Amino acid sequence: MSVANGLATSPMHYLLPVAPLGLKEMFGGPITLTGTLTMTNQYRQVLRIDPGGAARTVLLPPEEVGMTFVIINIADAAETMTLKDDSNTNTIGTITQNQTGWYWCDGTAWQRVETRATVV
Repeated sequence: MSVANGLATSPMHYLLPVAPLGLKEMFGGPITLTGTLTMTNQYRQVLRIDPGGAARTVLLPPEEVGMTFVIINIADAAETMTLKDDSNTNTIGTITQNQTGWYWCDGTAWQRVETRATVV
């Protein structure tokens, strides 16, 4: 809660777009990886990613206030994606086969909001 105005600050505050987004502007993929994926702020907000037969690393973009991604692991086997910050040093979370992870940035660091099983 903000002491200045008494309003609660939450990840949802950052998710409100300036203009409405259509579905095609939000969803991207599927992407099949062959190595580490280095994301930029140009990626879609919802990504379907197949690790491509092995455990892979996904580097989130440099920190920017309000940036958010929902990443779905669409692997056909037990392949895990490890999400790290852009320096490749801090692990933010992991997403296993058929799981979805929601990540957002407060401008200083990436946070994992939630990871849950995906209905297939």
